[in-house]
Amino acid sequence: MNNIDAVVMGIKTFDRVLNFERWVYDKPVFILSNSLKKLPEEIFCKAEIVSGEIKRLIIKLNQK
Repeated sequence: MNNIDAVVMGIKTFDRVLNFERWVYDKPVFILSNSLKKLPEEIFCKAEIVSGEIKRLIIKLNQK
């Protein structure tokens, strides 16, 4: 994980991660979803929901 700047995951992976005993990521996490509108309170500052057209998302994520 030392060479990784961020983690990008879809909603199905995110749903599985929520079942872990604790949040395991120390990097920024971006969740790709057009349906998810709100994060659970316990990870509110640890992840961000991103949505839209994939080419624009890639540009947006590269800027961050």
